[in-house]
Amino acid sequence: MVVLACALTEQTRHLFDAKMLRLMKPTSVLVNIARGGVVDEPALIQVLDEGLIDHAVLDVFEVEPLPGDSPLWQHPRVMLTPHSSNRGNGTGHRGQLLFLANLTAFLDNKPLKNAVTENSF
Repeated sequence: MVVLACALTEQTRHLFDAKMLRLMKPTSVLVNIARGGVVDEPALIQVLDEGLIDHAVLDVFEVEPLPGDSPLWQHPRVMLTPHSSNRGNGTGHRGQLLFLANLTAFLDNKPLKNAVTENSF
C-alpha cells in the first residue's frame, strides 16, 4: 500500500505518473489523501486497466468536484471517498485550539505552530 499525504508543489505535481505507477507491485493499493494533482489520473486509469496495480482509493482529484463523466466514478478498481480524510473524532476542536494558539502567537509576534512555507518542502 502506498499512501500519498504530501503537499502539491512543482516537485510533487504528477509525482505518481505512468513511470512511478509502473514501479508499484501488482498487489499494490494507491491511496491519495494528498492533492489530486500529485497523481496523473489518465496514467492511473491505464495502469489499473492493465492490472499493473490492484486498486486505488481516491479522496482527492485533479478537478474537484470530480466531473460526472470521469471514468473514475465507475472504475471497478477504484474506491472514491468524500474528500473527508482529514476528519475524525475531535478534529474540529483540535483545529480551534490550534487557531487560537496561532492567533495569540501572531498577536505576540511569536512563531506559529505548524507553519508551512516554501522552504518547508
